[in-house]
Amino acid sequence: MNGGADRRTDPYYSLQPQMNGGVSSDFLNNGSTDELAENTLNDKELLNQFKAIEKMADNDKNLIKTLIDAFITKRKVQQLAL
Repeated sequence: MNGGADRRTDPYYSLQPQMNGGVSSDFLNNGSTDELAENTLNDKELLNQFKAIEKMADNDKNLIKTLIDAFITKRKVQQLAL
């Protein structure tokens, strides 16, 4: 049993829902992914764009990720050239 933890008194066990195998410790510590993103990203327009992208087909998401990665890489190379 979880390193000797008593399921009746362990707070992680008492918070776990009985469906879908429970929740991750990351969720318990940080909240939902949406909450984490909303608390991390200050640009609400960018957050909404990422939410829209998340609903797209995998091939579209992969294309957008490739474009973002290329742009970030370009900026890093430009910074190194300075």
